[in-house]
Formats: sequence, C-alpha cells, structure tokens
Amino acid sequence: MSRQLQKLPDEPIILETLYANYSIAELAAGREEGQRLLDTQVQPVVWIADMRAASTAFIEEFMQIISRVSRNDTPQPYLRGLVYVLPPEYVNEMRQKLMIPLFDNLDDAFQQARSILIG
Repeated sequence: MSRQLQKLPDEPIILETLYANYSIAELAAGREEGQRLLDTQVQPVVWIADMRAASTAFIEEFMQIISRVSRNDTPQPYLRGLVYVLPPEYVNEMRQKLMIPLFDNLDDAFQQARSILIG
C-alpha cells in the first residue's frame, strides 16, 4: 500500500498517510479518491496529509508543485483547511517558502486542525 486515506471516526478530520513508495504519478488518482471522500462529508473537515514516510524525491517534487498553486485554496464546501506533516528537516525551510500549516508531528497537526475547525 502506498497511501492510506481515512475520515477519523470521532473527529471531523481526514487523515491521508503517504508511504515511501507513493509517487507523483499517483496524485491524480489520489485526488479523485479524496474528492469522493470529501463529497460524502456533511460537516466541515480539515485534511491532514502526513508525508513523513514519503520518499525525499516525492516530498521535494510535491512541495514544488504546491508552491505554484494557490495556498489553501479549498473550493469544496466542507473542506476548511489543509495541514501538512513533513519530516523535520523540511518543515523550517518549507514554512519560510510557503504560507501553509506545516508540522513535523501529528500531535501539532491535529491541534492545528482543531483550531481551524473552531475558527
């Protein structure tokens, strides 16, 4: 398995976990699966993308892509935000380049997601 996607049962949070064998080529299919999950939501949610186990090549290419698109542009009616979890060596560098929520651990990412949901 290269990716796991789940809506947490007790919280309005979608958790996406990417593994070492996940590739940029899988993004389109992953986006479609994610859209189907978002379409089933009936309350606001925050999406957490945990990329700590993804390959260095994937993380670097993904961060280049994300730097070229609108930050946290969330046209889905119930998606309130995106939070990224990266290996620690990327967080400070990327945080300075991109104005998006970046963390190196899930605890902080969950805290940020909850904060977004509270408003």
